[in-house]
Formats: sequence, structure tokens, C-alpha cells
Amino acid sequence: MSAQAARLDDVLATAREHGAALTLIDTAPHAESAVRAAARTADLVLVPCQPSILDLRAVTASRDIATLASTPVAAILAAVPGPRLARRQSP
Repeated sequence: MSAQAARLDDVLATAREHGAALTLIDTAPHAESAVRAAARTADLVLVPCQPSILDLRAVTASRDIATLASTPVAAILAAVPGPRLARRQSP
């Protein structure tokens, strides 16, 4: 379902009336009004990021918005390279 930030409270209320126990809100990373609206209504803000300097810096901005909304925040690392297995060397 798609909704503008201004309608978010109404959409979430309708979802609850229809039995929704969990709602996930995905916002564009640089859509500040949508991010602020989502953070205000959320119980928890999850911020996906890749292990890169640009993404890690963006986590700080998201953390700040969640903090202003008094909402707990956590980062989730995505696209993390797996462990490198040591190659067996033959004697």
C-alpha cells in the first residue's frame, strides 16, 4: 500500500481497525518529511545500511531523526561480504 506522509496516521489507523498487528513502513532515504512522519508513528526505526562510509554516515542522519521523534533506532547491516575461508594448502 502506498501513502503520503500526511495520510500516514489515517492509513495506520485503518490497518489497525482491520486487524494489522505489525506494519512495516519503507521510506525513501532522502524524503525527510516521510521519514519524520514514519519515525513519529513507529515503535522502532530500523535503518538498513551497507558497510560503506556513505551508508554509515546516512545512519547518523536517520538516528538523529528517530531521536527527535523519541523512537528507538537500530541499524541493520545488509550486503555484508561473507567470511573468507582459508584455502587448504597441500603439503
